[in-house]
Amino acid sequence: FICTFQMGKGNIMTPQNLRSVAALATGCLWARFISLLKSTNVEIAVFVTGVITVSRRLSAFVMALLVILLCFAQMFFTVYQKTERCNLYDEDPIKNFFPFCTVKGG
Repeated sequence: FICTFQMGKGNIMTPQNLRSVAALATGCLWARFISLLKSTNVEIAVFVTGVITVSRRLSAFVMALLVILLCFAQMFFTVYQKTERCNLYDEDPIKNFFPFCTVKGG
């Protein structure tokens, strides 16, 4: 089927939104292609199933790792917020580089 989008003022389909839709469609097409390969080749099916299984088992570990990382980042931010060390950062960011003094530093 053919889709046409009008790029005009007040239209939802801006060039950025169109690129996002195209990227999502590309991902869906690749997933469909891998699914097709799985149904035609046993070795690829075993490999893809193994990758999916490992990814599912590692997802809990990755989530816990992200939570721990965010906890420590919040602790550093809370401890050093509004201290002399971070006030120096505001004055001269080249001489006193402490990326944990601001959220924008990361």
